[in-house]
Amino acid sequence: MILLCIIFVSFLQLLLYYLIDKHKLKFPKILIFVLVLIGYYVVFPQYFMPSPKINHINCGMPTLGVFLGFWIFGTIAALMTHIIWMIKLYKKYKNQSY
Repeated sequence: MILLCIIFVSFLQLLLYYLIDKHKLKFPKILIFVLVLIGYYVVFPQYFMPSPKINHINCGMPTLGVFLGFWIFGTIAALMTHIIWMIKLYKKYKNQSY
């Protein structure tokens, strides 16, 4: 489920980049990137936390796995999505100038 969430958010990030470029909006893409990272670090892990078991010893390893999964794989996915879009945009404008 964590991987599906990361894929969905990356697709949403690409869609927002596409819509900004298509409609020529003056909205900074770095702000979208920062908001996605904030989501990966703070918001999304809370939805995937395992519920604590009453009258049992609750180990922190599943919680750690959820946080590290979003922090590591989410950051890599957001960064790669942003870099790939910027390279695509650079090549598009570079080819138009010739």
